[in-house]
Amino acid sequence: MKASRIRLIVAALMLTGWFGYLGYLALALSPAVTVSRSQMLNATHVIKANSDANGLRDRQLLIGEVLPAGFTVENMADARLPGNKAVPPGSTLILPLRRTGPAQFQVVSLPGGARVPTVYLWSPDAERQAREQFLEVR
Repeated sequence: MKASRIRLIVAALMLTGWFGYLGYLALALSPAVTVSRSQMLNATHVIKANSDANGLRDRQLLIGEVLPAGFTVENMADARLPGNKAVPPGSTLILPLRRTGPAQFQVVSLPGGARVPTVYLWSPDAERQAREQFLEVR
């Protein structure tokens, strides 16, 4: 075999290996969470809560002023994850909320499109992004 053919085969194998490694990184590692900046701009509070069939429990204020006791989230039943995915029961969520009354809130919708209230699965990265984005627009 000629030396040029061997170099071509080695280069093709290296390129294939590199693409395989990049594919592994993209699929095996957790997906990146992107918290909407415009959603944080319209939020007055950001909370972390566990969802279940009866609504929200274990609510914890992450950012914003003090929440009233016994507050309700009006449109939580309509809330979806990014990509219009259903919210799995028993998951820990980050909810950007907007006050609509003395003890009433709504999940802030993403701008444009269908105006679906969007929540995020909790992760340290999602919480960090929510804090940074919320404080950045203040």
